[in-house]
Amino acid sequence: MAGRKLRNGIETCKDKLLVFVTRRDVPPASNVSERLLWPSVIFRKVTNGFRSVWGAAVYADTCSIIATGAIQGLHALDAISTCLAGQSVLKAV
Repeated sequence: MAGRKLRNGIETCKDKLLVFVTRRDVPPASNVSERLLWPSVIFRKVTNGFRSVWGAAVYADTCSIIATGAIQGLHALDAISTCLAGQSVLKAV
């Protein structure tokens, strides 16, 4: 049963599994994404998680705002201040 489930799962996404073989711009590993998650993983392990759902949501939102701001060249405090002022952190292209 588990084998069939795996086979069916592979069948539905087989055109996306080995894209890195035919496209040089697609990396073979997700190391960049995994490295970006490490600070949150370490925070969760050190603090033993969150005591409330809203606390986890606020932390996730704050991390997202800071990461988006960093991509745009903003310091963390500037990105948070921009969002609290009701403006978008994303710059128009």
